[in-house]
Amino acid sequence: MRKSPVCRWHPTNYKELIMDIERINVIGTTLSDLTQRTLDLRGYL
Repeated sequence: MRKSPVCRWHPTNYKELIMDIERINVIGTTLSDLTQRTLDLRGYL
């Protein structure tokens, strides 16, 4: 049985990797904020 790689995409340079990490962090922060807003609205309504 062959093991599949954990990550199939590899950035061509370090800068691309940092940019991707930053994008993931922004998405995570946005989702967290939206989750909190949703909970606040549910409590209000």
